Amino acid sequence: MYYYNCPFLDEEEFKIVETYRKKGYKIKCFSQNDEYLVAFIRDFKGKKIGGIGFLRNSPLDEKDFYVILDKAEEWFKKNHINKYYIPINFNTWYSYRIMSKYFQNRFFEGEMNYSRRYNKYFKKAGMKVAQRYYSFIVRNPKKVFEYTYPAFRKIENEGIKIEEIEINEENLKKVYDISCVAFNDAFLFEPIPFEEFLENFYLSIKDKFLTIYRTIFLASVEGKPAGFIYGYGIDDKYAYIAKTLAVHPEFRHLFIGLALIYKLYEKGKEYGYDAFIHAFVRESGSTYLFSRKFGKIHRIYSLYEKDIRKIF
Repeated sequence: MYYYNCPFLDEEEFKIVETYRKKGYKIKCFSQNDEYLVAFIRDFKGKKIGGIGFLRNSPLDEKDFYVILDKAEEWFKKNHINKYYIPINFNTWYSYRIMSKYFQNRFFEGEMNYSRRYNKYFKKAGMKVAQRYYSFIVRNPKKVFEYTYPAFRKIENEGIKIEEIEINEENLKKVYDISCVAFNDAFLFEPIPFEEFLENFYLSIKDKFLTIYRTIFLASVEGKPAGFIYGYGIDDKYAYIAKTLAVHPEFRHLFIGLALIYKLYEKGKEYGYDAFIHAFVRESGSTYLFSRKFGKIHRIYSLYEKDIRKIF
């Protein structure tokens, strides 16, 4: 099917593009032979920025890629855009960033699958890394248990409740509300309606490879949702993935994050896992420091940017 002169969009991708077209995003597709991309313009904190996403998973021709990239940049300039980010499918709720180092390590479900060659293409086109993210693998969970258990006991004694929750609309609304507040200051974060979150992420959480091993723990303080951790396993027991950890800013002084990690590790061990991956950690903050303390780098990811202003 052909959508907005984009023959490469599948039905699911088209739904995402259509959602953001209705939100008022300017969107334009570019293609050259078998290479393609989607460029867009969005408002972000009072400024207009550009983005490029929906790239071909594995580029076939370097020259063709530069041809469509040049066209996209010209379109940005005509619309008075000074900077764009790549790869990003509209915002950080969807697919963004690219694997950029430690390619030899095992691929795990949930990682973006863009070809590593794009790193070379982006740099050759004058792009710079705007933000780095890491996945750390922990092969000695005993040390994590020892470090996090006192925090778990502390909040337990203080009456803070942590429970595994069912993945349903009511509980996902709690996860969504915490996420919107906890990640508000994250790089390029943009809130989305709960209905969009539910439609696009509820089904992905229920994917076949997550069905048996997926877990969400929710922490509550006096009945108020305070934090959550979401994880899932790999079928061959390679590692249990700690995908998302978020704590409401109001409760960050209570060691809830450490207690949630303890509970996820406990669940992972119950499922039979001896290794854990802390996935997609931003290069800053306490989660990065904690993961670096107990784990080794499994993968590095990069989100690139390019300033296209004319400098005289």
